[in-house]
Amino acid sequence: MTPSRPVRLLLTISILLVSCWSLTCHKQDPVLKGEAKDAAIAATLEWARVAPFPVTQEELLVTTEGSMFTRSFRVRFHAAAEDIIEWVHGSPGLRETEPTSEDGSKKYVIKPGGGANRAEVKISSSGEVTVYASWS
Repeated sequence: MTPSRPVRLLLTISILLVSCWSLTCHKQDPVLKGEAKDAAIAATLEWARVAPFPVTQEELLVTTEGSMFTRSFRVRFHAAAEDIIEWVHGSPGLRETEPTSEDGSKKYVIKPGGGANRAEVKISSSGEVTVYASWS
């Protein structure tokens, strides 16, 4: 029997809070690795309502910010233009949003999902993608 979606979300947030609390208390680098990174990616995908990142992505970096009462994630990667276009088309949050232009980049402010309060994606002309999602 698999847990319901709200239970899975609470478990994910719990894992993230503990790992992020540990990072804060031990003054470690906020770059996530291992299970904490996987959980952060899962939360980011749900909160930003985006498709899984392209398998051809490179230089995937996941960082966290916040406290025990707030949590935000930044995911950054590079990909080829055609892979980014396909990813945008497969992402409900991006499809439902008109991007604005900012310094040669496209910025999408997304209606967040999963209880998050903010989500946005910025895609540069050089193929760098940054996803930001936060919950408080």
